[in-house]
Amino acid sequence: MSSGKVGVSYIIRSVSDLVPPSPHITEKRKPKGYWQDINNRRKVLTEFAEEMGFDPTVYENWRKVPFVEFVAKKVS
Repeated sequence: MSSGKVGVSYIIRSVSDLVPPSPHITEKRKPKGYWQDINNRRKVLTEFAEEMGFDPTVYENWRKVPFVEFVAKKVS
């Protein structure tokens, strides 16, 4: 992977492993099992990258995103 590009699936798996359950978030909760669907995770990550103005397939772009910012904007 010398080009610096990785598959969105890799990023989805990596991010989903890092996101702990947040019992304090009660508004706009997703239905049970929502995050198990890779298409839902891909959609959220792609939308977030578009909002932030970067290519979601470039691994280095994700390293620049503060984890707290991602969680605050997208995970519920």
